[in-house]
Amino acid sequence: SILYITAEGLRTCNKEDFSTQKFLRSVKIILSIRVYNKKLYVHQFSKPHMLTMHDMDGHLINTWAHNDTNGDMNAYGCKICFFGDQIAIANISNHCITLYKLNGEVIRNVPCNTLTKESRVTLCYGGGDSVIITDKLKSKVMQLNLRTEEIEWESSEVDKPRCVSRYREDLILVANSQSLSALDLKTGIFIVKAFLSSFKLVVPIGIIIWNPF
Repeated sequence: SILYITAEGLRTCNKEDFSTQKFLRSVKIILSIRVYNKKLYVHQFSKPHMLTMHDMDGHLINTWAHNDTNGDMNAYGCKICFFGDQIAIANISNHCITLYKLNGEVIRNVPCNTLTKESRVTLCYGGGDSVIITDKLKSKVMQLNLRTEEIEWESSEVDKPRCVSRYREDLILVANSQSLSALDLKTGIFIVKAFLSSFKLVVPIGIIIWNPF
């Protein structure tokens, strides 16, 4: 079945007859969701935010508070990414990226001043020790090294980026309300752009890569 987010929570859709049903009934307002190592990680809006881990049938395995009390529930777009045995989550209240072990244990916080409610940030894995961050307010895409805590590159090629995803080993895809752009993963250099629509009402909230290799 297909898993998708609605205003009422998480639902599944049967690919055969397109029937739908509610999934994870206890989860009400979802900020972002990821599947990793056959586990479902759900970032929920609350004060503070919560992260819950489930098996693929929806059974709760673990839950922990994410120390973010000020994140905007309307700032759709994924703020979680995984690399190895760690989870990186944008912590808007404390202007940092919080690193967790997969069991929810906090490893450390990495300062990142661009993380504000107004920035409408999204994250994806950037290879090695880095993450890619989009900042809608400043119209920037950047690569942050979580080990050195330094910005490795910064790009202003995409106007008001809304979401980002890694594509292959050498590219990232960045979407705004009108286009989908490809940037070089190592340098941030702009490569190509495809226009999604002539209507400004198109609001992408995530990028799904289907068979990227």
